[in-house]
Amino acid sequence: MPQSSFGARSTASEVVAGHDLRGKTILITGASSGIGYEAARALLSAHSGVIIAARDPAKGEQAVPYNPEISTLTGYIPYALNAGHAEQLWTIAEQLVEL
Repeated sequence: MPQSSFGARSTASEVVAGHDLRGKTILITGASSGIGYEAARALLSAHSGVIIAARDPAKGEQAVPYNPEISTLTGYIPYALNAGHAEQLWTIAEQLVEL
């Protein structure tokens, strides 16, 4: 198994530093706070597309400060999602496949 220089104290920004993730799209659940929030910010800084799924769409939109330059580069899309409801997961999955 490959060894990593990252550990329990590593930040999301440290992990993506030096990586250009253009053309990649990541779906993050729970990105309106905590670890998900920090992961979304770090991935946006590496120019990936980020789809933020949160129970509260307003919190999802506030998770990453609106910036026209970032939005253009990343294709940031907020989704209202309660991961406890399987039918919502399937609906969003079908929508994402069509993107």
